[in-house]
Amino acid sequence: MSQGLIISVLVRDYFIFGNEDSLKIAKKATKIFEFDVPLGVRYIENGYYLYEEYPILPPVHILDSFIFSLLGLYDLTIFCQEENYRRLFFKGINGLKFKLPYYDYKNKWSIFGGHNYLSSKHYNLLNTKLLEIIFNITNDTIFLQYSKYWDPYNKGIFDKIEINFIMMNGMKVK
Repeated sequence: MSQGLIISVLVRDYFIFGNEDSLKIAKKATKIFEFDVPLGVRYIENGYYLYEEYPILPPVHILDSFIFSLLGLYDLTIFCQEENYRRLFFKGINGLKFKLPYYDYKNKWSIFGGHNYLSSKHYNLLNTKLLEIIFNITNDTIFLQYSKYWDPYNKGIFDKIEINFIMMNGMKVK
């Protein structure tokens, strides 16, 4: 997560102020995406690239940090037009598509990574907005579909009761 956010900040510094050093540092910051956990943040599952917030084994799979990583890679891809960054971004996008069902609770809410609990209301809303952004970048409707599934403002009374009951009782969902 922090790598993706830092890359985005550095790319913007380069874009706004023309600071060449910021672009060089942003490029170097992508190296961590080329190495498997625990030396890097990449975890390969069934041939798909997943980017981890915490480079530990077993992986935790935190959704928002995965997406923030992708957004940093996307920013660098847009400004540099270099194949390596584009490849890392799209391998991550394919990994995200592969992993989305892992984060899904009955097409109603997002699950907080490997912890097997529903995401808090704030994290769930963040996840829906991040998926909307990924949809706007890729135009891949799978991201919009999950964003709509998890949209807290798009829930009926029975779904709200179920989600709140699970959260209030600290119940695992997997």
